[in-house]
Formats: sequence, C-alpha cells, structure tokens
Amino acid sequence: MKLLKFSLFTLVLLMLAIPAFTQNEDYWGNEVYYSPSNPYSREAVYSPDGKWIAFAACRSCSHTKVFVVPAEGGEPIFEFENVYEVQERTIYMMMSDLSFTPDSQEITFVKDTIDEEAGTVVTITPNPHGGESIQISNWQKYLASVNIFTGELRTISNGESPIEGSGPEWSSDGRYLCYNRDGLKILDTETGEIRTLASNLRSPKFTQDDAYIICTNNSGNEFYRIPFNGGTPELLPIDGISTVFPFDISPDGNWVLMINRTTPSTINAYNIQTGELVTLLYGNDKNEFLRPVFSPDGTQVCYIRQNEARYQENRKDTTTPYVIDFDPTRDSGPPPSPEPVAPEFGTQLDAGRSAFDFAISSDEQWIVYTYFPFSSQLYITPLESAERILLYESPDRSSVGKFTFRPNSSEVYFGESDIESVNIDTGEHRVVVEGGQDPSWSIDGSYMVFLQNGGLSIYDSSTEEIRSVADGEEIAEGISYLYPSISSDGSHILCKMTNDDTEQDHIVTIPFEGGEPEVLSVNEECFLPKYSPDGKWILYWGNSYSFYNGRSYSWYLYNVETSENFYLVDPDSDPRHFNMLMKAEWSGDGSKIYYLMENLTDYYNIFVLDFDSDRYTNAVTVESETPESFAVISNYPNPFNPSTTIEFTIPEASHVSIDIYNVAGQKVETLAENEYTEGKHTLVWDASGYAAGVYFCTVRSGGMAETVKMVLVK
Repeated sequence: MKLLKFSLFTLVLLMLAIPAFTQNEDYWGNEVYYSPSNPYSREAVYSPDGKWIAFAACRSCSHTKVFVVPAEGGEPIFEFENVYEVQERTIYMMMSDLSFTPDSQEITFVKDTIDEEAGTVVTITPNPHGGESIQISNWQKYLASVNIFTGELRTISNGESPIEGSGPEWSSDGRYLCYNRDGLKILDTETGEIRTLASNLRSPKFTQDDAYIICTNNSGNEFYRIPFNGGTPELLPIDGISTVFPFDISPDGNWVLMINRTTPSTINAYNIQTGELVTLLYGNDKNEFLRPVFSPDGTQVCYIRQNEARYQENRKDTTTPYVIDFDPTRDSGPPPSPEPVAPEFGTQLDAGRSAFDFAISSDEQWIVYTYFPFSSQLYITPLESAERILLYESPDRSSVGKFTFRPNSSEVYFGESDIESVNIDTGEHRVVVEGGQDPSWSIDGSYMVFLQNGGLSIYDSSTEEIRSVADGEEIAEGISYLYPSISSDGSHILCKMTNDDTEQDHIVTIPFEGGEPEVLSVNEECFLPKYSPDGKWILYWGNSYSFYNGRSYSWYLYNVETSENFYLVDPDSDPRHFNMLMKAEWSGDGSKIYYLMENLTDYYNIFVLDFDSDRYTNAVTVESETPESFAVISNYPNPFNPSTTIEFTIPEASHVSIDIYNVAGQKVETLAENEYTEGKHTLVWDASGYAAGVYFCTVRSGGMAETVKMVLVK
C-alpha cells in the first residue's frame, strides 16, 4: 500500500499545477490517468462528493491495485495493492467491484483473500522444467474497505464472520450494504442482520431515495426494479439492448447507463420514465468500452476504453478511464474511422467481428464463429450481414471449437472431445463420432477425416463406418498428428506431424488408404495446412520475421508444383499489422481466402482477399534465422485446449526464467529456470489442470522481460 500524504495547501497547489486531463477532449472524451507500470484498467467509480475517481488497474489484466485520482485529473493521491507474503513468496491477489462509502472516505471492494484459517491452501512444488509452481486453492472473496486518507483496511462482517460476495453497493445513509451472494442480499451494518432480497438477481444499484434497487438477472440481459423492503421484482423492458450489465443509475433516477455488447459495442442511456434509448458513444469493437458510471451530479460519465495510440506504441493492451459530458440529446455518431489497413490485406468483413475461430460455408452464404469469452456458444451470420444468431450452445459450457461446414452447407461439424453436428436450418444437434476431434470433409462430402486416440481416422458418410488411416496405438512413440484435411482429388490426407523427440514440426501427406508420410518443404513451424480446391496450393500458418514486429505469425502459400513458399500477405505491408491469427479458409471455388487478423487499430476480425496466383512470384526462405534481439514470439495455438507451445528467442546464451500467471496476477506455474543457448527455443505448457480463462506467460532473460497473453478454452 502507498499512502501519499499532503496538506490541504499542497493539494490545492498540486491541482492547480496539473492540467485538468492528460489529453485534450475529442470524440472519446478526456483520459483521467495512465500508469505505465499498471496499464490495464477494468473499472472506475466516482466518490459521492465528486472529488475523486477510483479505478482498479494492474500489470497484466488483473485487478491487483487501486488508484485514487482527483476527478479533474492528476496524479494519484492514494494507491492500494492487494499483496501477500506467503512462504517467502510475494503473491498478488485480485480486487474488483469498487464502490465508495457515502462519506467518500473509503473504497469498498471484493478482495480475494488468502485466509488459511478459512481453508486457503498455498502449494509450492518443483516444476519438472525447472523453478517452481505456486497454486492457490479455496481463497476467499471477502468484502473489504480501505480508507483513502489513512490507509486503514477493514474486512466487512456481520459481527461474527466476514462477508463473502460481490458487487457491493451502499445505501445513501451508509447503514445498508447490498451485494451478490447466491442472489441479492442486504446487510444491516448496525444489527448485523442479513436478509435475502431476491434469489435470482444480481448487480444492485440503489436509487437516490433508497426506495428501490435496480438490478439485472444472472445472465445480464434483463433489467429489474425491486423495492428495498422486498416484493416482486418489476421487469423494465429495454428494446434494442442485448446486454444491460454492467450499468449505473443517474442521480435523479431517470437514466440507466449501460454497455450494449453489439458489434461494435455502444454506451447507451435508457430513460426509465419515458423509455427513450440514446447512444452516447459508438465503439470500434466489442471490447472498446467497460463499466460506465455517472458522476455524482449526473453531468459526466466515466468509462474505460482501449487507448489505440499506446496499444500501437507498446504492442500491448492499454485500457484507461475516460470522462465525457452526459448529454442525452447528443448523437455522437460513429467514431472516427481508423485508417484502413494496406489493400494487400484485403477487405474486413462486418460479419464475425471479434471472432477467434470461424468457418465459411462452401456456397459462401454463411459464416459460423465463436468469440471470446463465449467459447461455448457457436454463432452463425449471413456473410453479407453483421447480424449475430446463436446457432448452438454447449449445455455444459464446454468449448465449441475446431468446426467446419459440411460441403453442402447444411450442417456445421465440430469436435473438441466428440465430433458433433448441428443443422443450420432446424438446429438439430447430434453426436456423430464419440472420442473424435478436429473434423474435415472431402470436397464431395463422402468422407470426413478426424483425429482419434492420437491417430487419423476416416468416417464414410454413406455407411457411417470408421476406419483407421494411422492408428494412434501403432504409430511411433513421440509422433502425433494435427489439423487433418483431405486432398482435393481424395488421394491423400494433408496434416501436421509433430515429433516430440526431435522437437520438429512438418506438414506431411499420407495416402488415403494409409501408408508412410511424405514431408513437404515448408516453414519449420507450420499449422493448419489446407489445399486449394484445385489442389495446386497449400495454405498454412507459420512464423515470419517482420521489420515492424520482429517476429509474428502469418499465412503462407506453398506451391505444390514448384515447392516454393510465399507470404499470403507480406507482414511488412502495414506497420499496424500485428498477427494473422490461426484460422484461414479457402472459398468453395478457390477464388478467395478468408482469414483472421489482429492489427493495432481494429483487431480480431475476419478479412477476405481475392486469390490471384500470378501475384505470388517472390518466394520466401522459410529456414530459421538467428534473432538480433530478445523477443517473446507467441504461443500457439492461441486460444488453446489443453496445451500450447511457447516460443522465445535470445541473441546469446543466457539464463531464462518462464512463469505463468493467472488474471489475478498470481504465479500459477514456473515453466523454466535454466540456461539456454542462443537462438529459438520452445516449451509446451500443459494447462489440463487449470480453469478456462486468460493467462499470461512472462519470459525473463538478461534483464529483459516480455509477456504474452494466452486464452485457455474448455
């Protein structure tokens, strides 16, 4: 904890000397504060007296630190970090759901707590790759408050035990605290009494007179008003809004502020009295906005947004609090358009924005996709539309991935643990192959190749029989296959082959009836190979050296006749290029290529470019190169389940440490603590024992460090 002490006179001088905001007002408003060491903000809140803004920030997308800054902008007057010293290790824990006490003296929040008496267990074990792994189980989510002037921290209790929950909100007199804990509960801080207000609602907000509590259902797509003393919740219909969480209420009780997570997202205000819905800001993508809140006088709105300028400068997410004037008559219109990417990259689709996996139907009428964090939900959209339609949702919320259309475009097949299908017209769902993964169809729809028990199998659609091409129990130890597909003429199977003993990857062809694999001369790191419909080209994903990025991942084209490799798009064509992600599709007739790309202004989107074979004349060398500087390259695949390969390069022999952190900033595993020679190295992280979500891998060497964000889906 860092408490900044000053006199009233000093504070006045400080506020006079510092510009009101760090940036001039533009479409997005004014940035409140930016901490280079904690660049990821996720929520902000005003103090009731309007003097302060508190926001949660962190080093790498977890809420481990709270800052308090003057509402007019300026340097922090208070900082608090949720940190523990356990067994001589420093552990950072998460904080979230900030709110001020009515006297503006304290910040109340959810504090992830290591409480050994309550059953928290911290386990430190040696890691087989070197170093150690720290795992924390059964930590407590206590409600706590910290005084921003004295630094005094207290855990909120009912007089007998700490209160566990989330979303704490105070009544205006400070007597009652409403929070989420298996529904809405209210704590009377004078008597210690706790009563349940509603069992299926969450995210409470008191109205100004404390007579009602505004809240949402657990899914965040319905909006309710419930009397403080109890009663039947009243549904408040809001047309045109898909998600009403998170939200805030204006001081006069007339307006509800919310984010509508359409594509692109918007910040909206809804008038409870008139039903009027206005749009205050339009985003560039679904992650543009986070947690808008009203100022105490209702004249301004504070929200969190991605800062593209710093994103482009640092190549990392940077989210900071901004303030705009609240004017319900204002129609901001669309945001300033980012400069388009270089024309070599093709055209960005409106459909499937923010996707991290997708497939195109052979007739180019439909696109199916998933997007983070909803990996259990499969959406379908007409290719010429941005309308998002839920096609299928996994009943156990497991990941829906590795999907493809059947060639007649009638069904979508997918497989993480079983191969399943869903009919796009009727919604009928069925399990096709138990224990199968990663399906891919022949062009005529007669056969489907898939992974099973570590080997390759073929499904005959006419007989529903399954035969093995490469039996997982018979192939050599250390050999595994990934990303299978059937050649255009049906004569062989194209896939990636990995040799764990030599740590080498190859794209290979295997005769359709079975036989020895033949290695193709492609990039030494290669994924997702796909034949063009005419069989003359293979599209695959591999690493590339970019002038702008040092090392990134791009799509390559392999000429089957000449054995030459070409960039699908030169990664140096545009300085804002970041990564071509791990999914690309040929159109049914081979005239187009659809692919996912992340760039620095509008990332995770699907692009399409016309394929012209005459354009590819400058072959590229795919041999490895010696790095000129230290760099974390990437992890692949990403998103992944359950394992991913982490690659890094060092210019000279040195000691390297590699640690994995969760979103709470806790180190969950140390992958390496060893000496490495110069050049490129890879390690595999098996995340089978971890929950789905975002993780971070930090590689340290020679006084330098780089971090990559990884998404585990299940």
